[in-house]
Amino acid sequence: MIIVIDGPAGSGKSSTAKALSDRLKLHFLDSGALYRAVTYFWIQKGMPNTDEFFNMLPDIKLDADLGDNTFTVHLNGENVSDEIRTPS
Repeated sequence: MIIVIDGPAGSGKSSTAKALSDRLKLHFLDSGALYRAVTYFWIQKGMPNTDEFFNMLPDIKLDADLGDNTFTVHLNGENVSDEIRTPS
């Protein structure tokens, strides 16, 4: 079963999704965190143009885990969960 929740930033999508996944005993996937991790990679590589960046995509290894009800993201073996949540 896959449930997708869409809406504007700050509307409570993640909180709602976590509560729903707990109640229905489903896995929770924070897709926004995965997008942020790829963006973080792009920034760390100096914000290359589109063609250069697409050539770098095979170098990205993402791992995600929901342990202790906290979604963590690892980018190429590094936990970037805190870095992808900063205002910048």
